[in-house]
Amino acid sequence: MVLHQTVVKKFANDPRVVVIKAFSPEVAHMFEDELFDWVYIDGNHKYDAVKKDLSAWYKKVKTGGLVAGHDYVIMSYIGVVPALNEFLYEKNLELCYLTVEQVPSWAFIKK
Repeated sequence: MVLHQTVVKKFANDPRVVVIKAFSPEVAHMFEDELFDWVYIDGNHKYDAVKKDLSAWYKKVKTGGLVAGHDYVIMSYIGVVPALNEFLYEKNLELCYLTVEQVPSWAFIKK
């Protein structure tokens, strides 16, 4: 709650910013398909939530645009790796970017 209030206060006088407090897949419908050049996904890290985020936001990115995210690590409570790998396989895509830090970021290009 404190973080949300901080963000709202910081951008209160910036007409370019609209702060939306909701679960990521629930607001994707507010945006046209193929609107964004890129999206960055770093929300709920459970398998089902990652799959929902990827499905909801993939269609919002322009062809040739970038879908990126964080926490590409194998841990029992984090489902990013299996969910992302499965999504890539289903869409015949591949990672074009994977950092080598302890908690890697990742990205792929929408075909």
